[in-house]
Amino acid sequence: MANDNFDKGKDTYKNNNYPKAITLFNKAADQGSAKDQSYLGYMYGKGKEAK
Repeated sequence: MANDNFDKGKDTYKNNNYPKAITLFNKAADQGSAKDQSYLGYMYGKGKEAK
């Protein structure tokens, strides 16, 4: 399940739909996925969460 959300989140991020990507990454991050937690940190660091 976490991998599915990661893959969907990555595709959504590439399509510049940052709010949806954050939602997907958050779901997997809540399940302990380090990849998703890392992507969230990157997105917040780059200010992508509100765009």
